[in-house]
Amino acid sequence: MEGKKKKYLIKSYKQMFLVIGIFTLVLLVGGTTFAFFNYTRTGSANTVKVGRIYFNHQEGNTISLENVFPISSEQAETDTVNAKTLSITVVGDTDYDKGIEYLLTLDSVNNTVNNKKVPINLEVSVTGEGLGTAETGDYYTNRESYTESKYKIEYNDRLEQDNHLLVDFISPNTTKGTIEGINGTINIKAYLDKDKVAISDTYPESEPSYQLNTNMTQEEMNACVEYVSNNYKRIGEETPESFCNGTGTIARKTFKEMIDNNLINTNQMNYFIENNIILHNDYSNGTTDDWVDGRIVLTTEEWNSLANTPLSFKVKVEANEGIWVQKPSKSIASCPDCKFMYYVADPDDESTWKWTTWNMGGYDETNDESYALTPTQITSGLYDNYEELIEATGKNYFLGVKLNSNNEVTNAYACGVKDNVPFCIEGTSDGSKYNANSSLINGANLWNNTCTVESSYTECGQWNNSGSLSAYAFSDGNGRVGVGNGYVACEVGPDGLFRCFES
Repeated sequence: MEGKKKKYLIKSYKQMFLVIGIFTLVLLVGGTTFAFFNYTRTGSANTVKVGRIYFNHQEGNTISLENVFPISSEQAETDTVNAKTLSITVVGDTDYDKGIEYLLTLDSVNNTVNNKKVPINLEVSVTGEGLGTAETGDYYTNRESYTESKYKIEYNDRLEQDNHLLVDFISPNTTKGTIEGINGTINIKAYLDKDKVAISDTYPESEPSYQLNTNMTQEEMNACVEYVSNNYKRIGEETPESFCNGTGTIARKTFKEMIDNNLINTNQMNYFIENNIILHNDYSNGTTDDWVDGRIVLTTEEWNSLANTPLSFKVKVEANEGIWVQKPSKSIASCPDCKFMYYVADPDDESTWKWTTWNMGGYDETNDESYALTPTQITSGLYDNYEELIEATGKNYFLGVKLNSNNEVTNAYACGVKDNVPFCIEGTSDGSKYNANSSLINGANLWNNTCTVESSYTECGQWNNSGSLSAYAFSDGNGRVGVGNGYVACEVGPDGLFRCFES
C-alpha cells in the first residue's frame, strides 16, 4: 500500500495526504510507587517526508520518566524530572499555489481508570518564529486571506479523542529563493497536575461518629446507671454498671454496638452526650470536600491499577494541499445544537427576566391561575462556541438555548464546565428530564456518584462560595449551575424563566 501511495504522489503533486502516528504517551505505576511517563515513538522512520514537509522527532525510540509525582503548573516550567517536553521539528516549503495546511490532533486517547478521567496536563508551545506568525484571532475566518505562514495553538485543556493541538498554514510559493520556508519546533509538555488529582480511600467524608466514654468519672457513671435503670427494661444478666462500662448488654447489644448500629434514639443520645457518657469523636472521619477542592479523587487501588492498565494517547499529524482542516466543533453533547449565553437579570425587576416559549410566568390573582407570557426574543449575546463565551465572561457556568425561527427559546439549559467536561441541565415545566439530569451530573465524568440524590432533587458540589462548580437538578424541572450559595449561578425554572445571578 505504501508503494502505491508513493507512486500516486509522483503522478500528481496536486493531491497529498499524510497521517503519522508520531508518539504514544504511556502513564504507568511501578508497584505501589507513584507514576512514571513513557513516551514511545510509533512508526519505523524518524523522519517522514511528503511533498516538501518534514516532521522530525529528535529523541530516541523511548523516553521514560520514573517515580513521577504530581506537580503544579509553575513547577512544570523548570521541573524536568516530573514533567517531560517532547519536541517535533517541522521543516517545509512549497511551490503549490494553494499552500499546505497540517494539523496535530490527539488520537487513541485512554485516560480513564474506573470511569474516572485522570487529569494529565498538556502544554503546547512553539519555539521561535520558524512556523510563521502566531494567529491571535480566528484562524478559520482569516486563513483565506493569508499571505504568509501562520499557526494557531488550539489545545483547550481537554485530553479527548480528535481534539486539536495545533494547526498551521504554509503559505503558497514559500519556496527557497522567493519566500522563506518554515523551520520551527512544536513542544508538547506532559505532567500530572497536583491541583487536579487527589488520592484518598476515605472520600466522601463519613457522618460524624461517636464513642462510649471508657474513662467516666464516678458522677458520670452514676448518671449512666440511673438513666439505664429507669429507661431500659431488657438489661440482660449483667448489671446496669456493666452495660455502662461497656461489658454488659441490653437486648444482647453492648453499649458500643448500640452506638455503632444507631440503636439509640435522639432523646437518649442527647442525654448521654450532655452527661459526657458518649463522646463525639473530635477527629475528621474521612476526607473532606474542602480538602478535595474539586479535584478528581482516585483510590489507592485505582492509582496502583495503572501498573496493569496504563493510560495512553497518540499525537497524530495530518497534512494536505490547500485549506482543508475543519473548524473544531465546540458543542456540548447534553445540549445539542445549542447556542450559549450569559445573561444577568435583576431579581427585583421582572422586565429584565427572560422567558421560554413554554413559560407559565404570569399569574392571575383574580382567577388564581398561571398563564403564559410573551416569549423573549434573543438576538444578541449568543455564542456558537461555549469556550469563547467563557473567555469573554470569565465564567465557567452559563446558559444554553435552542431558538425557533422567531429567535424565541424553545429549550433552555443551565450549563457549566467541571474539570474540562462541559455539561448542561435541561429545564422543563414537568420534571420529565429529572432522571436524565440527575444521572448526568452524578455520572462518572462529573461528580462520579458523590452527589446527594433524593426523589425531589440532586445536589452536586459544595454550594458554599468556595468558587468550585456546583449543580442542582430538581424533580419539578428546575436546573441550576454555579459557584456560590445558589445565587451566584445560572438557572432555568419550571415556569420557563431563565437567567443568571451574581449575588
